Amino acid sequence: MATTFDTRALTRPVTPEEVSAFRRAKLASGDPRWRDPRWVGVLALVVFSIVFPLVIGANVGATAGSWTVGLVTGVVVLVVVVVVGVVLLTRGSPARWERLLRAEELARANGMEFSPRSGTPPYQGAIFGIGSDRKVVEHVWSTRGPVADVGTYRYTTGSGKNRSTHTWRFAAIRLDGHLPHLLLDAKVNNTFLGSNLPTLFAKEQRLGLGGEFDRHFDLYSPEQYGHDAFYIFTPDLMAHLIDETAAFDVEVVDDWMFLYTRNQLRITDPATWQRLARISDTVSARMRDRSRSYRDDRVPPPPGVAGASGRIRGPQAIAPQGRRLKRRVAWVPVVLVAGYMVLRFVMDAFDLRLTDLFPG
Repeated sequence: MATTFDTRALTRPVTPEEVSAFRRAKLASGDPRWRDPRWVGVLALVVFSIVFPLVIGANVGATAGSWTVGLVTGVVVLVVVVVVGVVLLTRGSPARWERLLRAEELARANGMEFSPRSGTPPYQGAIFGIGSDRKVVEHVWSTRGPVADVGTYRYTTGSGKNRSTHTWRFAAIRLDGHLPHLLLDAKVNNTFLGSNLPTLFAKEQRLGLGGEFDRHFDLYSPEQYGHDAFYIFTPDLMAHLIDETAAFDVEVVDDWMFLYTRNQLRITDPATWQRLARISDTVSARMRDRSRSYRDDRVPPPPGVAGASGRIRGPQAIAPQGRRLKRRVAWVPVVLVAGYMVLRFVMDAFDLRLTDLFPG
C-alpha cells in the first residue's frame, strides 16, 4: 500500500485568535519544551537599552561640552532602541506559533508526535555526536511506520568568537535488518573543498558503481565490502536514489537510513511529506528488502546451524569491520587555518600589511 501523509493541517486557514489560544495553552502547560524563547531577547533588550543610550549620550555630551545635549541624545536613543526592539521581538512570533500549531496538528493527524525542542538524538550518523548543545527543533517522530524521525538538528562547535552553530535537516527511516555502514555523499551540495558533511571518511573506501550513479554520488563502503555494496545497490535502487534523493546525503548505519540536507525537509512544507512518501515507497522500500535478505558472510552462523536459517539478527549480523567506516581528517581547512595564523604572525612581528607582501 502506498505511503501517504495527511498534510491538510499545513494549508488550512488559521485565525490569529486560534494561534493566540494555542500559545497560551502551551505556555500554561509548564512543559519546558514550549517555553517562549523571547525572554532571552527581552533580557538583551533591557541591558542594551540601558547601556547603549548612556554610552552615546556621554560621548555626545563630552563632544558638545554640554550634559544637557548628552541627556537629550541619550533619551532619544533610548526611545528608538526600545521601539525597534519591541517591533523585532513581536514581529515573527505569531508566525512561529502558527508554524508550531500546524506542525502539531500534522503530527496528530498522522499518528506521530511533535515537540518544538528535543534533546540529543540517539543516532550514530555522520552529522550526530559532534560538538555540544546538541538538540532537535521542530521535531516530528513516530514509533511505528518506516519514516521514524524528521526534524532540524543543531549543534555548536568552538568557543568565544569562534563559536559556531551548525544546522542540518534530517529524516531517519527504519530498516528491517542491519546493513554495513554505507554513505552516499551527494555531489550537488559539495563545495570546492569537497564534501559538505562534518565527518569525512577515508578515501580508500570510495567505491564506484559506474554510469550515471557515480555522477550523482560518491559511495563509501567499508573495505572488503565492495561485493556487498553491489548486492545492496541494485540497478532499480540506484535509479530511485538518483530520482528521489540526489539532493540529499544518504547514510546507512546499522538498521537505519538517514537523509541529510541543509535547505530541504521543512516539516511545515507539504512538499516535504510528499517527497518522504515517495522515498518511503521507492528507496526505503527497496533498502528494507535488501536489509531483510542481506547476510554478512564474515559472520559465521550459530554453532550447529548452517545456511540462511542460521542468520544472526541485531548488531552482530554485521562483522565488526563492516559496522563503521574509517574516518579521516579534513586536511585542507587545517592547512588553510595554519597558513593564515603563520601569515598573521609574520605580519604582526614585522609590522607588515598585505600591500607590503603583495604589492600592486
